[in-house]
Amino acid sequence: MSEFEKIKFEIETDRRLRAADMPTEQDAIDAMFKAYQRLQELGWRPGIYMPKDGTMVTVIQDGSTGKFDCHYSGEWADGYFNLFD
Repeated sequence: MSEFEKIKFEIETDRRLRAADMPTEQDAIDAMFKAYQRLQELGWRPGIYMPKDGTMVTVIQDGSTGKFDCHYSGEWADGYFNLFD
């Protein structure tokens, strides 16, 4: 089996496992909400509570598995978030 075929097999295996774990849209939504709740239990807070004075904080973003440095620039609520990788 070539390296490409191995990677393709792993991708398809992961997709099938996700489909088995979360067969419906509602199952996926429920899993996302449980993850959100668990992150709050671990001390994470929604972005609306982020300091607006330019203080650098660590953030996570849906759709990503990373943690990133971030700060808010400008006047609330017309400013913007700067994320750094």
